[in-house]
Amino acid sequence: MIVPLLAVTGCGLSGLEAPADEQGDDGTTESESADGNASATTEAGDHGTTGHSHDTTTDGSSDGGETTGHTQDTTGDGDGETTEHTHDTTGDGDGDGDGDGETTEHSHEDETGDGDGDGDGDGDGDGDPPPDEPICSPPLGACQSVICNNPHHGASHVSRCTPLTWENNPPTSGTHYSIWAKFLVYAQPVAPGFFVHSLEHGAIVLQYNCALDPDGCATLPSELATYKTTFGQDPLCDVTTLNRIMVTPSDAIETPFAASAWDWSLTANCFDPAVMAIFAGDHYAQTFENICGGGIDPTDPASGYPADCGF
Repeated sequence: MIVPLLAVTGCGLSGLEAPADEQGDDGTTESESADGNASATTEAGDHGTTGHSHDTTTDGSSDGGETTGHTQDTTGDGDGETTEHTHDTTGDGDGDGDGDGETTEHSHEDETGDGDGDGDGDGDGDGDPPPDEPICSPPLGACQSVICNNPHHGASHVSRCTPLTWENNPPTSGTHYSIWAKFLVYAQPVAPGFFVHSLEHGAIVLQYNCALDPDGCATLPSELATYKTTFGQDPLCDVTTLNRIMVTPSDAIETPFAASAWDWSLTANCFDPAVMAIFAGDHYAQTFENICGGGIDPTDPASGYPADCGF
C-alpha cells in the first residue's frame, strides 16, 4: 500500500516530502560494559523502570554461561504487569558456557511494547497496532527511496543456524537466533537470523547488493562505513562499538541499498544521506529492548559458526 509520506513517518527535511513522526515514547538509558559488568536500566515515559543486567562475554567460557533475568513494568501505571526476559549473552546460546549452540530462554508477556499484555502493539514501544500489510511512502529523492512500516512478525528465538524464512525483504522482525550480531561494518554477509536480533536491540542495519549497484560497489560500501562513523557516539555503546549502525553486504535484497529497523524498512537505488537522516531519526533505538553491548561476529571463523550458518 502506497500512502502519502506524511502518513508514514516524519521529520522535516528541506527538499523532501517528510514522513509523520513515529518515534517511541520510552526514554531509555542504560550503561553496560563489554566485559559483562552491567549497571541498572532506567526507563522513563510509560514503561516504568527495569533492573537489567547481562553477562556479555562471547568466548563461551564465562562463569558457566551466566544468564540474566529482566523484569519490566511495561504499563507505566504501577499495576505490576511485567515481562520476563532471559538472555545467555556469552555467545554459546545455552547458558552452560560450552559453546554448543543450544537456544536460550526468552519470553515476553507483552513483547509488542504497548504495555497492555494483549499482543496488539507493533513492538516499537509507542502502543500503535501493527499494520496488516506494508504501509509505504512514495519514492523519495534522487535515489527513489521508499520507507515502509511493515507488519510485525514476532520475536521468538530458535537455535542458531536454524533455516528461517522472512516475510519482508529486507527482514524487519520475526523469529531469529538467540544471540545477536555485533554492531560492526562487515566485509562478509551477516545472516538475517543474527541481525534481526540486533534490530530488536534498536539497531539499524544497512545492506548493499553489489550485483545490483550500477557502479559495482565502487563507492557504496565506503559510503555506508563512513555513515556509521559520522553517525556519532551512542551513549549506551562503548567507544569501540560507537553506535548500533551495522553494515553488511547482501545478495538477497532486491535493490542496491536497503536499511532495516524494527518493523521498518528503507529500500533505494542508491544511498541518500538526507533520506537516511529521516529514517534513522525516527527509528534508531526505538524498540522495547533498547540495548547496546555483547553479541558476536558470526562471520569470524573463531566464532565457531560455519560460513553458511543462517543462509
